[in-house]
Amino acid sequence: MEIDVLIVGQGVCGTLLAECLLSKGREVMILDDRPHHTSATSFAGGILHAYGKDFKLYDSRKQLLQIAINKYRHLEKKLQTAFISEKKLLLFHDVNGHARSCVNVSNYFQFKEQPFELTAYQLNVEEFLKSSRNFFLAQNCLLEKTFDADLLDVGETISYGNIHARKIIFCDGVSNSGKRWFGDLKFIPNRGDILLLDIEELPEAYLYDRRIRLIHKSGNTWWCGSNQLWDLKNMEPDESWRKEVEEILNSWLKLPFIIKEHVVVQRPTTPGQTPYVTLHQQHKSLGIFNGMGSRGLMYAPFHANAFTQQL
Repeated sequence: MEIDVLIVGQGVCGTLLAECLLSKGREVMILDDRPHHTSATSFAGGILHAYGKDFKLYDSRKQLLQIAINKYRHLEKKLQTAFISEKKLLLFHDVNGHARSCVNVSNYFQFKEQPFELTAYQLNVEEFLKSSRNFFLAQNCLLEKTFDADLLDVGETISYGNIHARKIIFCDGVSNSGKRWFGDLKFIPNRGDILLLDIEELPEAYLYDRRIRLIHKSGNTWWCGSNQLWDLKNMEPDESWRKEVEEILNSWLKLPFIIKEHVVVQRPTTPGQTPYVTLHQQHKSLGIFNGMGSRGLMYAPFHANAFTQQL
């Protein structure tokens, strides 16, 4: 099989890069072993906005956000599936320079003062990846197999079993199958705890933030999180964090809630949150597209387009 680019991983990075390349008429094959393997992206809250930690708007982030929204809406039409929506982010803590919301939340929360309101977007990551996967399978450009580094022969082009390609690009997040060749690129993995809650009657049109964040997923299921821990020796759920979150929720919500699941995921963080979007210095047939960080859903569309131009 002769192709232009072999992509390892069909997370957000691999999906966006593959779509960009296909739209340019390139022959692409993706290797991804899901559903046997799940990624941190699969458990992401999926929120995109242009605000910094100080909740100020930044022009560069506004531009990246608009690029991302345009890309996801384009893909909604292409894949005939809805997965991006505008939401109001309600903040239950002081934020200078923002107006308070006129939304009446007194039936749901303990607070007397109205929350502050910001504009954000929510990407249904699971639906986006699933509909993209179905598209790739229909195009016969996805193999549901685990990447085996021992099968890769690297030269001016690459060979992988019966696949011969001009380039291979590693987009598999924390798995980092390209570490044999990109060992100089440092990753600082961290782990995060997420709770999946059952909450009835809480309005789904809003996102809620007060020390923790509540994001609607489907039905009565809400995403609640998250934390960051840098010690990966123990990947068991952090019970102390869970108890702390339960106390916050009990002091915050008037509505009853049930914890359905406590999930721990590992994230591929990089020093300075700098994405790795590059070809190998010596082996130009090797590339990496990884380490997008906590704002990866917003940054990845821009970088996928730029990398496609380079490739």
